[in-house]
Amino acid sequence: MNGDDFDPSGLTALVVDENHYERGISLDQLRSMGFRRVIGAANTAEGWEALRKSNPNIVLVEWFHGNGGDGLDFVRRVRNGDAPNRAVSMFMLTARGTQADVEVARLAGVDGYLRKPISALALQQLGFRATVYEQAPQLGEVGAGLSLSPTAVHGLNWLGMREVLETKAYKPEDQCVRHYKDARPLVWIRLALRLPLP
Repeated sequence: MNGDDFDPSGLTALVVDENHYERGISLDQLRSMGFRRVIGAANTAEGWEALRKSNPNIVLVEWFHGNGGDGLDFVRRVRNGDAPNRAVSMFMLTARGTQADVEVARLAGVDGYLRKPISALALQQLGFRATVYEQAPQLGEVGAGLSLSPTAVHGLNWLGMREVLETKAYKPEDQCVRHYKDARPLVWIRLALRLPLP
């Protein structure tokens, strides 16, 4: 599917995510994609009420457990309960991503599985047009360093950035963790071991 063929201007989207900040990001992304109406819900009770009142065309559900309910139970309730549209397109939007997680979500009734964070590059690789908005008048070096965790490096490799990382990244031999008040060294960590990239 080419992103240029997708016109969401007549569609309503519902995002059920207990994290206010991440829910806001998802809603903003859907607005920027051109959805006619986007609705946010902080828990499954709010999500169910919004689902019954607005009958959305697409539902994005975070995989959460706790006082706000359970994302998978919400999916099951929609698929097996008295929802206005039990066949609504439902996507699990979560940081969880093991094969077992994907299979559990699929069995619960989700149509798709999106791992957070979603990047513009990942959307483009799937054929969607993505626009990145930046406040800075131009992109450039700011004199700050960036340390990437192994998980972040794995994600960048998956996006096809392995060669860029290999040629541009500085690989320190050690790292010093300092006290936040007076900057005295607390511990030195030896990093010189080279692990194979996935």
